[in-house]
Amino acid sequence: MTIEDATEGSGHLQVDHPSPTSGIFVPHADVWDWVDADQPLGEVRHPDGTVLGVVRSARAGRVLFTRTMPRVFSGETVAFVLALPSRDA
Repeated sequence: MTIEDATEGSGHLQVDHPSPTSGIFVPHADVWDWVDADQPLGEVRHPDGTVLGVVRSARAGRVLFTRTMPRVFSGETVAFVLALPSRDA
């Protein structure tokens, strides 16, 4: 299967799903999981465990990658969701 996306910025994986704040990223989705639009991809927490922010999927599709290093700074990408037409794709 080949998927092409000609929308502006579509090839810039490093700007997809940015962290809303600095902290520790705790993913809620694994690679190749199907996610729906607005589904939580993970949380950014303070070292004491307090949730500082939630990162939600901008679109439905498969999780292509998630951040593996827990420490994250505001604006850094924490995940990428590959938009697909259906779960079977």
